[in-house]
Amino acid sequence: MNQTQSLPRRQHAPNPSSKGFNLIELMVVIAIIGILAAIAISQYRNYIARAQTTRVYGELSYLRDTFEVCVLHGLATLGTGDDECHPYYTASNLVFGNSQISSIPTPPGHGFPKVTFVNDGSGITHTLEATFGNKASSHLRGKGLLLQRQSSGTWECVTQGGLEPKWAPIECRNGSP
Repeated sequence: MNQTQSLPRRQHAPNPSSKGFNLIELMVVIAIIGILAAIAISQYRNYIARAQTTRVYGELSYLRDTFEVCVLHGLATLGTGDDECHPYYTASNLVFGNSQISSIPTPPGHGFPKVTFVNDGSGITHTLEATFGNKASSHLRGKGLLLQRQSSGTWECVTQGGLEPKWAPIECRNGSP
């Protein structure tokens, strides 16, 4: 054989015992899964917070309708008597606060919104205030929603305690009911 000619290189057949992924490939896959999980958990927390604020807004809206009937009948005192406005509210496990009516007990782990009546001479205004607590998301605790009835009859929704707009119901992001 001539020395200037080179011999073809011998190709090695794959070793049947070396199937699978190497360590770097596994670490990249685990890192990608971790990033996706972090994004998903953050989005889930936002979803839960939005769902809870929307639920409490719905509970306040029910009370808003009840108090409109009270205004039509000229009732400006909270209570269960004939000449008082009965809220017919139920306890919520997302709200913190005791019942303002002594005959309606507050169940453990539940609360009621705070109701305020003001008669300034030009008409009766109501304030329905819900403070998040009990089983509300940790992002919401101590924050709140406020529905205010003006003497003109319009309602305004206001967030309280630094409630982030992204968690507020759509109706409360621009100050309308």
